[in-house]
Amino acid sequence: MTRVRSVDPKTATGARREVLDQVKAAFGGVPNGIKVLAASETALSAWWAFEGALSKSTLTRQVRQQIAVLTAEFNSCGYCLAAHTAAGKAVGVSADEITSARKGVSNDPFASAVLKFAAEALNTRGNVSDADIAAARQAGITDEQFLEILAFVSISTFTNYTHRFAHTDLDFPAVA
Repeated sequence: MTRVRSVDPKTATGARREVLDQVKAAFGGVPNGIKVLAASETALSAWWAFEGALSKSTLTRQVRQQIAVLTAEFNSCGYCLAAHTAAGKAVGVSADEITSARKGVSNDPFASAVLKFAAEALNTRGNVSDADIAAARQAGITDEQFLEILAFVSISTFTNYTHRFAHTDLDFPAVA
């Protein structure tokens, strides 16, 4: 049972309704996680604006979902792990790669470097060592991508904390 009353998109008004309509158009529906975020018009609008900005990332949709899976695993967020596992599969991330992302690795060398950097950022709360940064640069990560990775870790952490706090009802296949 969720601790936060979710907002029914059909009865939402004003800015909430506008964002929920945009979410529905983009995702084909409004997941429970977004209905919970809608309990705060400010949180919902901030999340949607951040998502919109991050959609222009230089990182592929596959790598973005791998970062979200890694972050959900790190923060023990079952809701986000299920949601991003489903989203990752929808954009072509294999089941094996999703499992690997939970551990911070990938078969793709660039994705693996991204995940290693993201894991270090999570483990050190952003205080990544010079050696780890040099290794990431050697793997091809740019300054722009460092900041994008941190942005994806940040937005994922926000939703992880939200759904852990709220006990959001799962509407995606559970992940063991």
